[in-house]
Amino acid sequence: MYNNQHADRLVILERQAKQAEAKIRRLRTDLNWFERFDLEINRNEFTKTQRENQILRDQLVKIENSCQSASTELSKAEVEAKLGWSPIYWFSSTRNVAVRQVATMRERLSLFEDREEEVKSQLSKNEQAAQRLSDGIRDYLRFNSLQTKIAIAKHDDELQKLQPIIEETRVASAHWEAVAGAVFRNWKSVCDELGSVNQDIAEAEYFDEQLSSASTSYERAGIHHNCELHFGPGQSSPRQVLKDRYYRQRKLRRVVS
Repeated sequence: MYNNQHADRLVILERQAKQAEAKIRRLRTDLNWFERFDLEINRNEFTKTQRENQILRDQLVKIENSCQSASTELSKAEVEAKLGWSPIYWFSSTRNVAVRQVATMRERLSLFEDREEEVKSQLSKNEQAAQRLSDGIRDYLRFNSLQTKIAIAKHDDELQKLQPIIEETRVASAHWEAVAGAVFRNWKSVCDELGSVNQDIAEAEYFDEQLSSASTSYERAGIHHNCELHFGPGQSSPRQVLKDRYYRQRKLRRVVS
């Protein structure tokens, strides 16, 4: 029935204000990060991490070579431990030495493999740390603090200009709602009255039909009496009631149409 254009505009303006506030927060967060960032400390930390990573890589190469050597020695020891099927060899000191050597080689290989996993894990963590430091240094060098401050000032100015417009629109919207509410209440009151008038017309027509069907003056007097009791003092004539109600009906219909 009604459309509050002020409310529609208020939604758009408030959305623009929230967007400006979000941009300002993001830019200020970036600027705060830039101002707290210590380039020298991060560069030193990056250099240190790179040196540590190189040491770990060198260690990893040596450990991998040791694993390879231990694996080769283990294979040879296992072959020697399985040689010969004669009872003389099976219980000989030569085989016993070979069996002990297999156990020793397996333990040694296991230690090398465990150490290899430790170094790989540490190297992976260090490489991730080095990448974060590198990304931070790169972002710092690319960051334009002057441009960021200009952008913050621009969005802040936009926000300052929006605030009074938003407040004016909010007041206009509230006023419109108040006026529209009064109009609607009046319209609703008229509709309710029209419904009551229509009901009176239907009931007055019923009394008029009874009056037309009455055969005696006594019956007609009773109908007039009942009509006055129903519609109120001075309204004993169904036709007069109909005349009054039809007139009122036409006026009310012009209001609601």
